[in-house]
Amino acid sequence: MTLLSTAYFPPIQYFSKLYAASGGPVYLEACESFVKQTYRSRCLIVEARGAQILSIPVEHGAGRKQTIRELRLSSHGSWQRSHIQAIRTAYGPSPFFEYYWDDIEAELKRQWVHLWDLNLSMIKLIASMIDLDICLRETSDYLAPTDSPDDWRYRIRPKHTEADPTFVAPPYYQPFALRHGFVPNASILDLLFNMGPEALIALHESIVPPKQ
Repeated sequence: MTLLSTAYFPPIQYFSKLYAASGGPVYLEACESFVKQTYRSRCLIVEARGAQILSIPVEHGAGRKQTIRELRLSSHGSWQRSHIQAIRTAYGPSPFFEYYWDDIEAELKRQWVHLWDLNLSMIKLIASMIDLDICLRETSDYLAPTDSPDDWRYRIRPKHTEADPTFVAPPYYQPFALRHGFVPNASILDLLFNMGPEALIALHESIVPPKQ
């Protein structure tokens, strides 16, 4: 059983787990507490100056514990507008930006209340764009971290290098690679806008088959 956390425009490594589990259920952890500075509320895009982190502000409940499923997006600031502008600036020149952007932008502009719902909608939308067959389910109870090779809830993290023998970051076209080098394992947006339909091939190539 594959276990993942929720994630905002997840990295390629995250989508490689979805690809590896194609046709079978993937359980998203809905009962955990929010973990700061993770892909649950941030993503990594690649623009002319290099890698850039986009982070969503959230509201922490006062006086009681909240599950990640209950976590509300902050009503302050204009993060949606700034994220849309940053993504448009970074990927406007990319080969497949115009093909996919309108649908993603429309979804991002919706009046979201909960982080969970936004993330789930985006994951499903991008999976459909690249013809990735996924079956997502929510956990009904919290399960403590396990040693299972299929438990990735706390192992796919920014600024955290952990050996993943099942994943290799696939090389692909990035417009600014000659300027600052190839950025591996960026947001799935990077792969989508630069490779389009071939994103699914890159995900296939990111899977390291188990040793016989």
